[in-house]
Amino acid sequence: MDIEKLIEAAKLYGIDAADAITALLAENEKLLKMYQEEKAVCHATQAELEKVRESLDFARTKDAELIRLGMELDHLKKHVKRLTHILRLYERKDIVVGRYENGQLWWKVGDREKNNFPNKFFPSIRPSNEFNLIEIIGGAE
Repeated sequence: MDIEKLIEAAKLYGIDAADAITALLAENEKLLKMYQEEKAVCHATQAELEKVRESLDFARTKDAELIRLGMELDHLKKHVKRLTHILRLYERKDIVVGRYENGQLWWKVGDREKNNFPNKFFPSIRPSNEFNLIEIIGGAE
């Protein structure tokens, strides 16, 4: 709507055009100021929301890692318990655990033949290394 039409409409209602325009400009300034304030609040809220999202993602990642580590710890405890049981069954101190060059884990008692063992046991044992089981689990007392 152009200014001329506004002046004509104001005259119909007996309103001074200059007063009407002044009032409209003042109202426009007031609304513009309110808009700018709300826009600033909106941007601040969006920034805060992004920080919260990042914190939540970080927490979820850490929770998943803790769950994974807990499961791995439970798994390792079961293996140590089994090996301790083997050691107690044999009541011997000469059970040896090692790894072939191909990565396969093995165990043997004394001079007996080597037996394959699940590879997930003792991941720190490298190929061609071997250890007395007592050294690994601290002995069976």
